[in-house]
Amino acid sequence: MFGKILGRAMDIDEETHGEWEEFNAVRKLLFDFVIPRLLRPLQSEGRNIKPCLIHGDLWDENCADDMRTGSVYAHNEYEIGYWRPVRHRLSHGTYVRAYKKHFPISEPEEDWDARNLLYSMRWNISLSVLVPISGQRKVVFDDMKILCRDICPDELAKVEAQFTVTGKNDSTDVADEEEEEEEEEEEEET
Repeated sequence: MFGKILGRAMDIDEETHGEWEEFNAVRKLLFDFVIPRLLRPLQSEGRNIKPCLIHGDLWDENCADDMRTGSVYAHNEYEIGYWRPVRHRLSHGTYVRAYKKHFPISEPEEDWDARNLLYSMRWNISLSVLVPISGQRKVVFDDMKILCRDICPDELAKVEAQFTVTGKNDSTDVADEEEEEEEEEEEEET
């Protein structure tokens, strides 16, 4: 289910910003290698995730009084993927440690940080859609590459080589292009 949610959010991001071939190539690695490697072990070797009702939009400005949330049943760790970006006060280690006291890390524990990074992508790509100048598309791209370097380094190296050799390595974001256009207009005016 997580893959479907993240995939749809990435589709909407592409509709907003346009196609980025290298992003899509790394995205394929994420879905083919990373997601199965990080999420399947949660429900193998006798382990099961007991879905719990999560807030669905839990961040520092929306944790006490807003009852209009996107509550869903999900893996409890999905909830704090939203906290990872430093733009949130809840990203501070104190909050995460307190959360882990009440909701223990799922096995395999050694995958927790990578799962948290994976879960954070859903929130960051959504911010990219809602606030196109946020630069979050590049953040998600970089985060995908971090996970791919750990889980499927050979496949990532092939993708990177393909885009380096062909010159198709276009990591320019729409926001970057708009900023460059504004700077050019300002220079022409002066």
